[in-house]
Amino acid sequence: MHTEANANCAVRTLFSDLGVTDERIVWMPSPVGHSTGFNYGVRAALYHGRPLILQDRWNAAEAIELLQRHGGTYTLAATTFLADLVDECERRGVRLPQLREFGCGGAPVPPDLVRRADALGIQVLRLYGSTEVLCATWNRPGDTLERRAQTDGLPLSNTEVDIREDGRSLPAGTSGELFVRSPQASVGFFADPERTAATYLPDGWIASGDLAVLDDGYVTVVGRKKEIIIRGGVNIAPREIEEMIGAFPEVERVAVVGVPDDRLGERTCACIVFYPGQQMELAEVVSRLRTAGLAVYKLPERLEVMSELPMTPSGKVQKHVIAQRIRASKVPDAEGAQ
Repeated sequence: MHTEANANCAVRTLFSDLGVTDERIVWMPSPVGHSTGFNYGVRAALYHGRPLILQDRWNAAEAIELLQRHGGTYTLAATTFLADLVDECERRGVRLPQLREFGCGGAPVPPDLVRRADALGIQVLRLYGSTEVLCATWNRPGDTLERRAQTDGLPLSNTEVDIREDGRSLPAGTSGELFVRSPQASVGFFADPERTAATYLPDGWIASGDLAVLDDGYVTVVGRKKEIIIRGGVNIAPREIEEMIGAFPEVERVAVVGVPDDRLGERTCACIVFYPGQQMELAEVVSRLRTAGLAVYKLPERLEVMSELPMTPSGKVQKHVIAQRIRASKVPDAEGAQ
């Protein structure tokens, strides 16, 4: 649940920290029905009275035409948008030096992608944000290329960050859960007091569920504690997919995890233990989920058939172990992957 006050604080602070200029033109390729497109595109432009370029449907070639025609200087978009834009610019031999504030986050941003963009005149400013706190850290335009390539930036003004383990703060350079406290943070989860109490602490700190390192004031996210899959900057909760697949009569157990992807950050992988004598291909799983009404972006793009799922002594599925095994195996996507 966000208020006008916390959302306006976010865009006011952002433009101030990036350095307010009268020349700034907002280009927003992210959907305006998503927090990124609405808050950091539409709201940012309206709040600061700046021109706004909205791209109706994502296409990298069309993005280049829009930017060349209208001169967009600022955006916030997930890694997928940046990767596609850089690929198209390199293919066509195009530079976009006016795009000086390409905020990028929501999924891992490869350092080499930042360097490739820089060679095209696109200044990428890696950042860290979440639905709960909006953008908490952001690289600044004056940061070195290596800072921008290797870290997720400094905390924004009036935003505090802390790295903790078991309730205690950790020293610099040590990985732990990232906690954020900020006036731009949301105020809780709607109609979910249990989840709100577990995430929003009484003293104002918010447990992010993300693992990070704080070094010389800069935050670098290194992983996640929570199970959310981030595909192209969009959050996917595995539980809904697991419940639908688990209802298939052929399926004994199922776990849905995110696996790394160079373009989208992560793709959704269904790990299934079938009952003896039963089997399904990915195409059949996807077809049934489509028929059941699962949103297209949530459909599994990989299937791993397993003899058993790794469990804790208490019976909880160890999804991080599954994800590590998949990464280590380097097995190609199953036949029928989207």
